[in-house]
Amino acid sequence: DIFWLLNSKWEQLQDSLDKVGDRDKCVHFGFGLMVLIAAISSWLTKPK
Repeated sequence: DIFWLLNSKWEQLQDSLDKVGDRDKCVHFGFGLMVLIAAISSWLTKPK
């Protein structure tokens, strides 16, 4: 059923996150944050 499917997908996701490791997660998070900030600041400074 759908609940078992979602649960197995969730466990796969957690397993892959555990394999990635904390340092890589921080790097990916920081990079995503920088891209987001750059996009927001360029959108704010764009002439209306």
